[in-house]
Amino acid sequence: MTPLLPQPLAWSNGEALPWARSRRWEGLPALGSVAIQPVPHRVDEETLEARLERWLPREGIPDLRVRCRGSRLQPTWHGANGLYGFVGLPVRFVGTLVRPDTFTIEDPLGRYLPARLTLSLIDREAVAGSLRRLERPTLPENWRSLVHRLSLRPAPGAVRRPGSTGLWGEVRDAGDRPIPFALVQLQTRFRSAPATATTWSDASGGYALDLDGERSDPMATPEDVVEREGRLCLPLPPPAGASQPWLEHLPVLDRALVRGIATGVAPAGYGPPRASGTYFRFRDGPGGPLRDRVQLRIGRQQRWDLVLI
Repeated sequence: MTPLLPQPLAWSNGEALPWARSRRWEGLPALGSVAIQPVPHRVDEETLEARLERWLPREGIPDLRVRCRGSRLQPTWHGANGLYGFVGLPVRFVGTLVRPDTFTIEDPLGRYLPARLTLSLIDREAVAGSLRRLERPTLPENWRSLVHRLSLRPAPGAVRRPGSTGLWGEVRDAGDRPIPFALVQLQTRFRSAPATATTWSDASGGYALDLDGERSDPMATPEDVVEREGRLCLPLPPPAGASQPWLEHLPVLDRALVRGIATGVAPAGYGPPRASGTYFRFRDGPGGPLRDRVQLRIGRQQRWDLVLI
């Protein structure tokens, strides 16, 4: 088994980052400030218990733009483990409390919707001191809290795999105007178990949902059709005079928020969840018929708009 920490004991600062890159994904947290692992979203992450330990390796997403607000530091991409690692981010305090930092993730290639998360960094002064003394740093007991996995939702215009199941479309008001930043949730199934698929509409009102867990039967064909209900949460108007970059409006789609929508709890900054058929209806493309439930075809990518009534 490859030792986690390098040999010999004395080594230069210039060797630190190459060593971290060459090791398994524990290598970067041994030295860095924080590591973010963006991964494609999976429906089973929302409502089903994880079947694998969350720290097991998983395919990451290259070519993303990952930033820490208020810092010019650029992360290092570690292709072997899918991590974007920051080295040298300072821990900022408000009094004696650590001030949380906001990270934003954007995809210049348009494959995934942007996302943000807020983290409280851990003081790494002990590690920095070891490096300054040319000593081998000691792996902190809480190194796992330095690695943060973040699920990215698909962008409406992203290319889908042939034969995959999914929906895309726009969220529109009763006057047929697009509604940005709306939360969209669809009742679905994953490996025959009830589940939900949740996303938000982008700045143009577009949304997309990957639903590969849907199976009508073991011999499903593109002609198999299932009906599913949905829920919709609209963003509340910002306070008078408020002005924020649009990334700051992004909801953080963690498991608590997703479950709250499913049980009728309004997320912060949003109105209450509304069910399809009573508040909005599914429209089969521009000018198509309105339905209380979406008619989902297995193995197809379909356009269904969500229109307020």
